[in-house]
Amino acid sequence: ANNDASPNLHLTADAKIYFDADEEIIFDSAGGERMRLSSTGLGIGMTASQALSLPDNSVIGLGTGADFQLYHNGSNSYINNNTGDILIRNLANDADIKVKITNDTVETEVMRIVGATSRVGIGTTAPGFPLVVSGNQYDLVQFVGADAAGVALDLDANGTDGANWRLQSTADGAGAGAGKL
Repeated sequence: ANNDASPNLHLTADAKIYFDADEEIIFDSAGGERMRLSSTGLGIGMTASQALSLPDNSVIGLGTGADFQLYHNGSNSYINNNTGDILIRNLANDADIKVKITNDTVETEVMRIVGATSRVGIGTTAPGFPLVVSGNQYDLVQFVGADAAGVALDLDANGTDGANWRLQSTADGAGAGAGKL
């Protein structure tokens, strides 16, 4: 095994490639390690511990002009897209898409799209309808409208002889009648 003092490949006075005692390949320039390739992955600017490791404030850019980006600033993570739609696809047959959060080390699933039925569940892992919102609190769902005339929730049975219902909080343009159904 070689080390920084006796590199396998000395490119310039400040650039070298060498193997360390763990048989990792180290890329060094300007007196500092820039990249490490090991059996566990590739590290750029840090030790390789996963398939690809990058330090905070690094941007992974994909596409011409890096118009799709993944970014982590040390506190928050971002997905930036500058062209087209963002598609989330699960190509595994009948597999679900799950959204989970962690609060005080407790992981909680907050939403699921069921692959076998194309149903969406918020607060449930087994929605029985196309959209189910479930929870154990009194105030479960809120619809907020900014129109001065109020806000409406339409129940539309568009089958033959279907009945349509509208639940509407009404107000005139000046707000009179607000809070009435």
